[in-house]
Amino acid sequence: FCFVGATYVRLYHEVEREVGEEIVQGIMGFSSTTVIATPVVVVTLAMLLVMLVIVIDVIRREERQPSIRLVDTRTHPDLTLEKGQKWHLFLSHIWSTGQDANATIKRQLQRLLLG
Repeated sequence: FCFVGATYVRLYHEVEREVGEEIVQGIMGFSSTTVIATPVVVVTLAMLLVMLVIVIDVIRREERQPSIRLVDTRTHPDLTLEKGQKWHLFLSHIWSTGQDANATIKRQLQRLLLG
């Protein structure tokens, strides 16, 4: 949208330089470059405002996501692996029936542990 507005402003200036102000106003229908630029700036600022509102909404939703916290400190657990460890948790399942259920459990735990 900004590029179209900038193109109109440049076209207005180029045509004005060649044929004069009155003729360019008749051809393009704008009385000045301000009439072209003002809606472009207003729409751009409105889009930025909408994006800011969306970002704030996403941040607030993320803050409200449930998470696993330690009872004593109310902080997220620090899941470090000791030397020789490969996993924090092993989810055992029967291949034919439990694969999807375990994948769901894994995804839910990953969401709750935030990292």
